[in-house]
Amino acid sequence: MANTTNIKEPSRARVLYVALLYGGFLACTSVLLWGGYLVSLPSTFDVEYRVASYFACGFSFPVGFFASAAASYIAPTKTAWRSPLAAFALSTTAAFLLLAQIKTGICDPTIGVATGGIIGFASALFFCGLQEIVASLKIFSSGVAVFGAAAISAVLYLLFKVLPDNITVWLVMFVCMPMVAAGQVIAQRLAKQNGKPHPMFQTIPKNNQGKIVNAARDLWRSLLCISSSALLIGIIRADALDTATALSDTNDSGMLGLLFASVALLALWKTIYEQGLLSKLQLIVFPLIATSFLLLPFLSKTSQDIFVSLAFTVFSITSSLMVVSCTRAARVYAIHPVLTYGTFAGVVYSFLVMGALASFAFGGMRQDGSFWLFAVALVAIYVLSMALMLGKKPARLGIRSKAAEERTGMGKNTEAEEDNVDAKAAGKKRGLNHPSAKRCAEAAGRFGLTARESEIMELLAYGRDVPFIAEELTLSKNTVRTHVKNIFFKMNVHSKQELIDLVSFFEL
Repeated sequence: MANTTNIKEPSRARVLYVALLYGGFLACTSVLLWGGYLVSLPSTFDVEYRVASYFACGFSFPVGFFASAAASYIAPTKTAWRSPLAAFALSTTAAFLLLAQIKTGICDPTIGVATGGIIGFASALFFCGLQEIVASLKIFSSGVAVFGAAAISAVLYLLFKVLPDNITVWLVMFVCMPMVAAGQVIAQRLAKQNGKPHPMFQTIPKNNQGKIVNAARDLWRSLLCISSSALLIGIIRADALDTATALSDTNDSGMLGLLFASVALLALWKTIYEQGLLSKLQLIVFPLIATSFLLLPFLSKTSQDIFVSLAFTVFSITSSLMVVSCTRAARVYAIHPVLTYGTFAGVVYSFLVMGALASFAFGGMRQDGSFWLFAVALVAIYVLSMALMLGKKPARLGIRSKAAEERTGMGKNTEAEEDNVDAKAAGKKRGLNHPSAKRCAEAAGRFGLTARESEIMELLAYGRDVPFIAEELTLSKNTVRTHVKNIFFKMNVHSKQELIDLVSFFEL
């Protein structure tokens, strides 16, 4: 009998280690990314330099994500492109480049573009490497690690604020970032199972096009919601480019929002996980995003701090859930986690930098520029509302052929939820109490299997062959082979081992 539960629950110590590592890196990015490093510059560095460096960092950040996603698609088993040492070398280069500019007093915007571009690209590489580590945990544990990391990063950021800004930047670049790189190397080794890479890192995306399409169907509504939230944050951040003090205040509001969001998510995570709400992310965050956009055109100076805190809290919630959602999709469909996360994060942060660019071009959030804010708010709420309506009846992830529907007597309008009930009933009828029975029922519902197909799929997941299944269910071998063919087609797998791997990644 095949063991479909060979992925051990990670120890608390390992989850804590991942949370500390991820939290430490998030604290570093809170200091460096999105213009944070600009506070270390002398007052002689003008606004033109700050703007050029900020947008170079903003644009190179999503480019780094897309590049990592492309590398995971083209060469998923290679390790050079996802080595934390490469990201560390880039971040160290940026640190020395920034230090040289300050020492010489050269404030050429071209050099600022190079510095910001390197910082943004290196940060994306670090994020993708950490996503691999998070994805090696089981889904519930990954949520605990990510939300715990968010809280840890907020606390560390507040501790950093005790130090002068110019000291904090160099402490992060020359002390904290090397520690993160070393910690990531150790974590990558711990993520291996019995000395071998995790099964997700051995898949070839080119051979799993159907699974990638199914993952995209699963994530696009969440992607739209989170991208809308990022657009809002971009508008807010660009409004603070004039002075280092404004940038620092904006970052402070962001980290306070992150702290509140992480505590709330940790408190609610068990409910979200057990009730299956992660796949309904757009339902969870839509009211918060819509409220933020409604307030956008009417923002006044007196309400700005409250609004900024609300917006950053929303973005913190969505970005944290984004990490876990991508982890879940990678595990369910057995595809490389960097492919899902790199693509997802690349789109999200592209929206953020586009929001910043629009805000900068139209004069920010000042009262005389409020009309464009009103137009943005209307379009965003309309698009989100349409996505919410489309998401009321989620599309079935499995692909059903007309011939299969005719053979099973099932109509086109049969819902996956009904199949799921049938599958659970079939499992109980046979009296199977194997630990993976619930995973099989979940997989059957997600891919639209009939009750009979669910029975056969579960036996296949247990490692049974066609003769055994035929005898067990009192069917002819040809009938079983026909069902197996339909199951493989709907689940987009090509062998029994692929089916076992796919079912093993399902978690309730």
